[in-house]
Amino acid sequence: TASQLALSSGAGFAQWAFRNAGGNLYFATTTVAGTATTSLSALTIIGSSGNIGIGTTSPSYPLTLSSATQPNFWIDTTGTNAPQINFALSSVEKGRIGVAAQTNGVINGSVAGDLSFRTASNQNILFSTDAGTTANMYLSSNGNLGIGTTTPTWLLNPTSATASQLALSAGAGVAQWAFRNAGGNLYFATTTVAGTATSSGPSAFSIIGSSGNVGIGTSSPNSTLTLASSSVLQIGNTSALH
Repeated sequence: TASQLALSSGAGFAQWAFRNAGGNLYFATTTVAGTATTSLSALTIIGSSGNIGIGTTSPSYPLTLSSATQPNFWIDTTGTNAPQINFALSSVEKGRIGVAAQTNGVINGSVAGDLSFRTASNQNILFSTDAGTTANMYLSSNGNLGIGTTTPTWLLNPTSATASQLALSAGAGVAQWAFRNAGGNLYFATTTVAGTATSSGPSAFSIIGSSGNVGIGTSSPNSTLTLASSSVLQIGNTSALH
């Protein structure tokens, strides 16, 4: 029911208690009176799984860190040694995260203090915001960046079947300029102030992929160049063709 080993520094100090409780090993401090408790453990090793907990008595993974304060994990180096975390599969490094401690540290082109992500060789980097169901952003091993696609063909390849692939915003309360490939047709148009893009309304500029027809003020040009307006063309200050 109690610690099997306790180290004391004398009256008025908490003890360090070492305890085997049900096959689990706990290293923890006690109360000043010497009463041991495992409610907060400095180090725990679960006998059945080998999981190690720091700051927790119920580690769910091989190494679990828990703290009420931040940071939970701190890596510090000195000199030109970059603080890094390396990731490997079957003892073969696949990637690392680090902070450059000098010019060209971790990644060529970095300077001291730069946070760097890198793969070991010919690996892709994926980012997900939905627990891994979708790769929202995909940096391929050849340097192409895909947003909404895992097969980027070009240096930057934003993909969406339902919304604008690119929008320019001047801030809140102002409509955006939306650039959209919708079914192979190219539309340049403004959005609502809320930013909802649509190609069903008037488009400032449209190019139909199948015909090459260009529309100004219309999203469905039926000629090589179609202008849709009450005054379709103005030259200078006064002349207009209707």
